[in-house]
Amino acid sequence: MKRPIFFFLTLYFTLLVGNSSFARSGAPPNGYAGNPPAQNTCTACHSSFQLNSGQGSIELIDMPESYQPGETYPISISFEDPDASRWGFELTVIDEDNNRAGTIEVVDGNVIQISGDNPQYLKQRSAGTYRGQRNEATWDFEWTAPDNGMENVTFYIAGNAANNNGGTSGDRIYARSFPLEIAGPEERNLNVPIAAGWNFISINVLPSQDMYEEGEERGPDVLLMLDQLRVNDENHLVLLFKDEIGRFYLPAFGFNNIPFWNMNDGYQIKMAEDVEASWTGQPIPFDTELPIGEGWNFVAYFPDYELDASAPDFYVLSPVIDQVEVAKDGLGRFMLPAFQFSNMQPWSEGNGYQIKVSEDVVLQYPDVENRGAFFHNPFNDHEKTAFRNTSDKNMSVLVNSITGISVQAGDHILAISSEGLVVGTGAVDIDGRCGIAIWGDDISTQILEGLSEGQTFKLMYHEPNAEIQIELEVWDYHSGEKLLYKTDEYMVLETTSSQSIPADLSLNSVYPNPFNNSTLISYSVPSQSFVSLGIFDLNGREVGRLFNGEQNSGEHALSWDASDVSPGIYFLRLNTPDYTQSQKIVLMK
Repeated sequence: MKRPIFFFLTLYFTLLVGNSSFARSGAPPNGYAGNPPAQNTCTACHSSFQLNSGQGSIELIDMPESYQPGETYPISISFEDPDASRWGFELTVIDEDNNRAGTIEVVDGNVIQISGDNPQYLKQRSAGTYRGQRNEATWDFEWTAPDNGMENVTFYIAGNAANNNGGTSGDRIYARSFPLEIAGPEERNLNVPIAAGWNFISINVLPSQDMYEEGEERGPDVLLMLDQLRVNDENHLVLLFKDEIGRFYLPAFGFNNIPFWNMNDGYQIKMAEDVEASWTGQPIPFDTELPIGEGWNFVAYFPDYELDASAPDFYVLSPVIDQVEVAKDGLGRFMLPAFQFSNMQPWSEGNGYQIKVSEDVVLQYPDVENRGAFFHNPFNDHEKTAFRNTSDKNMSVLVNSITGISVQAGDHILAISSEGLVVGTGAVDIDGRCGIAIWGDDISTQILEGLSEGQTFKLMYHEPNAEIQIELEVWDYHSGEKLLYKTDEYMVLETTSSQSIPADLSLNSVYPNPFNNSTLISYSVPSQSFVSLGIFDLNGREVGRLFNGEQNSGEHALSWDASDVSPGIYFLRLNTPDYTQSQKIVLMK
């Protein structure tokens, strides 16, 4: 337990021997500051009146309301008495064990001095008695607070308002104490952008008590924390809020079984629209111990600065990296330390993260000063390559190599379901590797957004500028056995291109779907023939023709710019003289 620190400021001016009234004027003895355990003050010699019985007062001016460890504070002693014309004081700073706390520093060495070390005593010199000066006197000094963060301090001060008669009689003695507490961290405001759809969030400030339910000390209340996102009694922008073990808050139905918001945890949140949430509170120290249990965890991020997550150092998790199997962010980007791979951007405040560890560990995020230079892979930027997370669950796939074709950094690899739905995408990095988040279906909606557990998918290489798509075949699995979706599993693959002639005419994928303004449509043609690819509304009216003419066999891709088309449900129709295939697409604006 931390012990309180007490600052004692003592004023003492006394004459100890007969009529040697000025023998001690330059340096009263130590230990008469009125501080425990001695309890001595100048009344030991100047005993004409009871302590604090005069019309004067002694004050400390510019005292802080609380102190920050290691900070230096300029303070003044102000001493008044209408009957005095000579002055003296003594001051010390100690803890409850009578040990020195902080450092007293002299401002004007002509009038004040320091004696002793543990504790220190600040007192007047002869010039500092201001002989003949009536009514009041002042002295300035500086105090540097202890840097070990002890909690409470008290200033003790004792002073002699002397009548300047050359003896100890007739003087007034005053003594006071000034308690001082250590300041808590200044509150700060945390703003967290939260996008429509699924997000992974955490906060690094400790909210005030008005966010807590009465009697609950473990953490703030989930409903109170999220009430800022409520439009009115019938409309909450939060659609669903979940913790790592599946407990959830469902505002539309007034249901919540999450007992409190654990500050160590990250949370998944699904929003009806883009918002910015804001929480105010005391900062959680960056190096606060964060327990992480064996297996998967949703964890909070405490630092208010970014930390590098790139391979090979994985600096953000370096204190526990030997136990980390996988870590993921809300966009499905991930690190696999065993394979020296990461496509994660630097970790940042406001975001939550998933970590799977091989055993129980305690993480303390490292200091910003030792982080080194950040690695920023431009091909991992969400705006350029990341498939927007369509649900609250995903699988991590590392394509470790691609042979048979020439690939460049920035090319894409798409994951496509058996229904032709693009369920994930990643960008090839400068080492020719690609990390892909394969998204599971969001069971809270009626629309198919991703894969069901155990459902198969295929991988397609996509060169954006050339609009080329080539299916990739897996020739080796470092982990996993088949292209099957399994939530929170990871798979490491070696692939090669498959450029064989398609066996059938087919619409392969529409990416993205649903889409906003434009989408990419890929299809296969088994032999050279006349091909027509059109867009139709629900009434069968054609709203666009993407291709109409002879086309060679192989894989093809075309873009549809729908910026001038009304939002809604449409159908792609792929025709040859012998075959027709259709697929539903959704335009959202």
